[in-house]
Amino acid sequence: VGGTKSHRSEDWLERNGICTDRLVIAASGVDQAGRGAFLKSGVKAGDVVSPMPVMQIDCRILHTSPDSDTQPRPLLTNYVMQHVDSDVCLVPYNVLVSYINHAPSTTRTQSSSTSIHPHANVELRWSTHAHLHHKNKHFHDLEGQTLLRGDYGFGLLMELVALRDMDVNEELFLDYGTAWEDAWERHVKQWKPPPPMSHDTNTRENKPDPTLFNENHYISASEYQTKIQTEQNGILRTHAEQQTLPYPPNLQTVCQFSHTDTTQYYSITKPHPSNQQTQTVYQTVWEPMPTSKNDCLRKCRILARHVLTATSTATANQALPQSQSQTQSQTRYYYNVEILAQSTNLHPDCFNFDDENELVYVDQIPESAVMIMDVVDTRDSYLETAFRHPIGFPDGLLPKLWKR
Repeated sequence: VGGTKSHRSEDWLERNGICTDRLVIAASGVDQAGRGAFLKSGVKAGDVVSPMPVMQIDCRILHTSPDSDTQPRPLLTNYVMQHVDSDVCLVPYNVLVSYINHAPSTTRTQSSSTSIHPHANVELRWSTHAHLHHKNKHFHDLEGQTLLRGDYGFGLLMELVALRDMDVNEELFLDYGTAWEDAWERHVKQWKPPPPMSHDTNTRENKPDPTLFNENHYISASEYQTKIQTEQNGILRTHAEQQTLPYPPNLQTVCQFSHTDTTQYYSITKPHPSNQQTQTVYQTVWEPMPTSKNDCLRKCRILARHVLTATSTATANQALPQSQSQTQSQTRYYYNVEILAQSTNLHPDCFNFDDENELVYVDQIPESAVMIMDVVDTRDSYLETAFRHPIGFPDGLLPKLWKR
């Protein structure tokens, strides 16, 4: 498949290729940074750590004016590179390099209140690769607005270069610029916990659980799940229980479920409760899924909760996949649920259905396959108080014709 050109010699690859396998993602050593990029092998000063292809976009589309703190800006803002004198933003699309966190270069001193690595250890440059940098000059010779309005496609290529010798497993840091660092300092000093997401009404029945939810603070699914485990013995509420004691509106219940080759359904047809059509109800018993379908998390509604008896505990544990193996003492509950219609935000291996005239009921789902998850676009990174600022693009790298 692909003909003779799909197989290249090592000599050809040395002359024409770029290594893209030097980075690995792991937990960062930087406070509040989440994950970072680390070296899979040592490098020498001046080595290309990673190629960084970039796509040009109009900064004004993202509302990423560095001097504006009031415009709503999408999460992508944090990953684009922008120079203050240009409307051309560059978006890296080598995913791994987006995990490289900030640290100042050795030529300036970081703020004393910023807990980060002492100095940057990589820097940006336009690619000098003999066979792959040819489009850079062509794009650099275009005026910024011409580049943004024209259909020039992809082609810009940058590189991350090591500033010093580094060993395997060392975390990488890039200088995002003084404007970014100042914006981060302001954000840290001014940040306040966001208020909870409001329910549709202010009635007592629609307020979040006061024992688990501080009404002055937002709470994520992971934090809420931990509270459920420690304060509610891991018990998830049924749909009926949530009518008087609902979860925060940014959270939802999801179930791990998909069809398998052995899934058998019992079906009945009944009148639809709100129109003249009929509804088909498909009912089945939960089964362990193939490994490829373990990410099939579906929105679901808990209809009933049952305490496992000794017999049912053994049966339930036999059904658990290896990745979710539990001891009999760990498996305490199973749930009967309705799988809600859903055709988006699904793992590619999951089946889709969005027909409101079909209901899918699944019985005996073990507690390990039912969980609380953030509603799409409600995680803390999407909150109005979340940090947004583009990465600074170095003065010396900005083509003259791209300036305003």
